[in-house]
Amino acid sequence: MSQAVFEYRVRFSDTDWMGLLHHQHYPRLFEWAREELFRGIGHSFASHIQHDEWLAVLEVSYRIRGQARYDAILRIVPRMVKVTRARIWIAYEVLDTGTGRVIATGQSLHTILDSQGKVVRVPKDVMDTARSYVVSEGDNDVEAR
Repeated sequence: MSQAVFEYRVRFSDTDWMGLLHHQHYPRLFEWAREELFRGIGHSFASHIQHDEWLAVLEVSYRIRGQARYDAILRIVPRMVKVTRARIWIAYEVLDTGTGRVIATGQSLHTILDSQGKVVRVPKDVMDTARSYVVSEGDNDVEAR
């Protein structure tokens, strides 16, 4: 899989009173990186919206392993780790480009909804794209290398 990377400079408004990136911002960074991941594999969110396919978040979790300070440049690397007919799992790594240290890791779980809120299958073209990056395939699911 071509690796999507999203870079972000920590703004003053993102920090707490100690000048550190506030923990509430990690899910937002994941979302921006996820958009770049899908765009990078030829499946922009805009194209899926035109087909009444909405990527809904079911779960998000993360672990803070270090601190990012005001003005630090962060590199968020998302990767699709598993895709089934109804779910997509994405993992994230957040690095401080100044130190090279991993400051956070996380994951998110998604499903596809139509505009009525009904769960629909992950589109065949997304499954096919995911298959080109897999190590092993199970019963109608794929896992990334």
